[in-house]
Amino acid sequence: MRLLIAVLLWAWASCGAFAQETPDLRADARLQEPLSLTEPLISLRDLIQRVQTQTGAPLAVAPEIAEDKVCVLVSDKPAYEILNRIASTLRYRWQWGTNGKTYVLRMPALERQRERDLYQLAQRTELQYQQETLRQAIALTQQYSLQQIQEAVKDPDFAQRAERATLSLWTQLSTSSAYCAARALGLLPEALRERIWTARRFTLGSDLAEDADALLPPATERQMLSLLRAMHMSDEEHQRLKSVEITYLPCSQWLNLHFIAVSEAGIEQHLTGALSLNRWGIAERSPVESHALCKVWRECQTDFAELRRLPAAPHAERKPPLTVPEPLQGSAFDVLMNWAWSRNLDLYADVYRIRSENWRREARNRSKQTPLEEEAMSAYFEWVAPHFWLRLEGDTLMARHKDYYWLRPSEIPERLLRPLEAKIERREPIILDEWAEFATALTPMQLERVGGSLRLNHLSGTRVVHATTIPMEMVVHTMPALRFWASLTPAQRDAAQRGDPLLLERLSPTQRRRFQEAFYPAPPSQCISQTFAGPAMTFRDEKFVLFVPEYWFSESVRGLSETEARPERFQLRVGGIAPPYTTTESEGRLKITLRANPFSEPSSPTDKGYFLNFIAEGKERAYVVYQTVPTVAGSEVELPRR
Repeated sequence: MRLLIAVLLWAWASCGAFAQETPDLRADARLQEPLSLTEPLISLRDLIQRVQTQTGAPLAVAPEIAEDKVCVLVSDKPAYEILNRIASTLRYRWQWGTNGKTYVLRMPALERQRERDLYQLAQRTELQYQQETLRQAIALTQQYSLQQIQEAVKDPDFAQRAERATLSLWTQLSTSSAYCAARALGLLPEALRERIWTARRFTLGSDLAEDADALLPPATERQMLSLLRAMHMSDEEHQRLKSVEITYLPCSQWLNLHFIAVSEAGIEQHLTGALSLNRWGIAERSPVESHALCKVWRECQTDFAELRRLPAAPHAERKPPLTVPEPLQGSAFDVLMNWAWSRNLDLYADVYRIRSENWRREARNRSKQTPLEEEAMSAYFEWVAPHFWLRLEGDTLMARHKDYYWLRPSEIPERLLRPLEAKIERREPIILDEWAEFATALTPMQLERVGGSLRLNHLSGTRVVHATTIPMEMVVHTMPALRFWASLTPAQRDAAQRGDPLLLERLSPTQRRRFQEAFYPAPPSQCISQTFAGPAMTFRDEKFVLFVPEYWFSESVRGLSETEARPERFQLRVGGIAPPYTTTESEGRLKITLRANPFSEPSSPTDKGYFLNFIAEGKERAYVVYQTVPTVAGSEVELPRR
């Protein structure tokens, strides 16, 4: 028996060691075949499958990295070189499969751990500087009056002497609402202030508040109320402070305080103050820059001066114009690809559907570049080069985005995005089952990303938006309802589609839990912007381009009559949903009018939408799942010119 166990252990150890060996791809005659690939945006799974189809060699990619997106622009290179370059660019490794015949691309355990450590370090470092900013704001309001801060900000000498971060903080505190918020936080006990960083949103309430996470100390209540009166919130003498709601926005680095004061007559008055906690500059990035993983990338990158010296290829020797996919147009990847393409370089890079909010739209790809744009290409490249770890080897450029440690795990797979985007492009309706399948497949990091408020840590807090035509913010807000729908059986879905109510008492325990989560939804992700800015219009490529704000109006609650209130149930309604704006064209100009109530029954046919109604306790919570004019990069809507 012992001999048998020893043999099995030896065999298992041998297989494990064999699987860890790095195969020599160059020795495989099938991988000597030269290939040309022009893939600006493709998943590793699809790319490896394509190479396998063309060469006949057995290739595979580990499931945990199969959805990684890469750009491969290669002309007439052996397949083994392409495969090795992909692994080198991403710091992955080719290994033998368990059968000893298949080449498998894997992410080494050390790289996975380093990536996770770097992400956690970046989050901790950012939080520390946010806490330091808040402490500085509190200290300033305790040392100086509002009037003194306002006078200092107006002083030209102070503006010249002060550091950028210091001036920014003083400027914020020169507004009465921000000053009041910081001063009020200084009145709270330290233990309560510490809850800001963990609770994300909580309420301090007096005995007047029905629901509060913690009691507002009476002495603190009196001090805050006196402060609010000093800030001209109210001249009412006989008032009580009902509650103080504190909201920390970790993704957009905002901290909000909302005060509610109540008079003896029961009249409520509200005041909101906000503080920006963003101090993520060059000095603050030093702990991240010194991480072992960044050190490895820094040691192997090519000096930028060498890249700057590379001239563009003569027009007669250039490749045909490169077509960059729409999700990447106007991004740093767009510039990187066109710069490498114009110099006849092979390019290997990881890619992500991101666009900077402050990116200049003139950098978008065009099929015919003018001389001016050609001259500007080098300038654009200098602007985007700091985004990447770049390595030049002969006629090959390898690029890795510096923030890949949070971009990679937060990227939504193409297999989820493309089917819905294709339907939107063809103006085909997306059925409720498809919305539910898409929403429930998203991970927490992906949900955090789609709000469009995550920042690139290496790039001084540059915000990015998720480039897709899918109304992602609507998906996030209707997530509880879509998850409930995903839990239903086919028979239950058919019944709901016919208009039959689904009674809560007849649902399974899992379905009841999903019902409760939809009826009592958690506060939406703090990463999602609630701003509703006015639109702007420009003209491009024979189309009107309409910029509209993100839709925040995807759910509503109304009271029901006594006859409607029972029993507790779920109902589905299908109806047309009018967009939250109207457009009229006159003399070549497009007039845009926003409505206060974005969702209403239209007077003419529009895209179909779904009303998911959860009824309980005499109330109806209705979620609106809609499909409107396709959005691009979060807020851009293209309307065909009529």
